Amino acid sequence: MTSSNPRQRKTGSLTGGKLDYLINNAAYVSNTSAFKTLGDFQDDPDTLAKDLTTSFTTNVVGVIQTINVFVPLLRKGTEKKVLTLSTGTADADMINQFELDVAAPYSISKVAVNVAVAKYNALYKKEGTLFMAISPGYVDTGNHPG
Repeated sequence: MTSSNPRQRKTGSLTGGKLDYLINNAAYVSNTSAFKTLGDFQDDPDTLAKDLTTSFTTNVVGVIQTINVFVPLLRKGTEKKVLTLSTGTADADMINQFELDVAAPYSISKVAVNVAVAKYNALYKKEGTLFMAISPGYVDTGNHPG
């Protein structure tokens, strides 16, 4: 069966029709909310809604779409591992312990992607495919003053 997805076809042509590893490493952290709290948007709910939507679309929908494109190749692979980078700021205990009150749209979207990854794992683990989200710890990406 030939895929109608050009990304899947191109990757399959380069990897012999299978894929062992998929790493989801993209993320969107908004300049709008990176250093603001939810309370900072009390008088500007539309900006917050837009920021939440953009964060969710990139950090959740984008990962789900990427996984869905490559699952057929992964199912034919040998190793069958999908790794998604998450963040400690998606951990409620860490948020509360360190009073991490900024960047809520990013954190909220990463909580959602963690659940999506768990749902994929529940779906495909019986076939031997491992899906997991990990937090690499603090990483200085150079995108924000520190």
